Amino acid sequence: MVKYAMFGGSFDPIHLGHLHLIHNVYEKTGYKKIILVPLFANKLKQGYKTTDSMDRLNMINLALDDYRELYPNDDDLEIIIETCEIERGGYSYTLDTVNYIYENYNIDNKLGLLIGDDLLSSLTKWYKFDILKESVKFVICNRNNDDLHVDNININYEIVNNIVFEDASSTIRAFVKENKDIASLVSKGVLNYVKSHELYRS
Repeated sequence: MVKYAMFGGSFDPIHLGHLHLIHNVYEKTGYKKIILVPLFANKLKQGYKTTDSMDRLNMINLALDDYRELYPNDDDLEIIIETCEIERGGYSYTLDTVNYIYENYNIDNKLGLLIGDDLLSSLTKWYKFDILKESVKFVICNRNNDDLHVDNININYEIVNNIVFEDASSTIRAFVKENKDIASLVSKGVLNYVKSHELYRS
């Protein structure tokens, strides 16, 4: 059976850390289909206006083209872009998107849900968490380099011992605004797109 995992986020912009994480998940957990779900608006960062959805989608497509050059051995990995949250508009609950994926993809086993270890402390407060935790297997990625405290949450999970990349999208946006070089933080397609469309300047 092919294993599916869902990876949601703003991807504003998608960067090399995202791509490296996808590679790590594929290499270390055996997920062969990873569904990227760019959100429409981030309810955790309500003071920040997310960049236009089409620009973010264009950069994701460019980054995935670059992924094949960066990780040529990942030839049996399929990365799917799912736009259901953008089409839905507003703020989306993870459970609603998980249910949508089960309804629209041929998933034979439990869907993997990628989360950073920085979200563990608030996980039990997520919308309908008791239902969500029965619906997915949490794939926990290293964001803080801290010791994980997972067992007291009572979830089905696995841990990706990935290298932490210090190139958060917020840092990239700040660098562009300050006219700093971001060539080492994003793939070449994304770099050219940010420059040609003058994103993150204001």
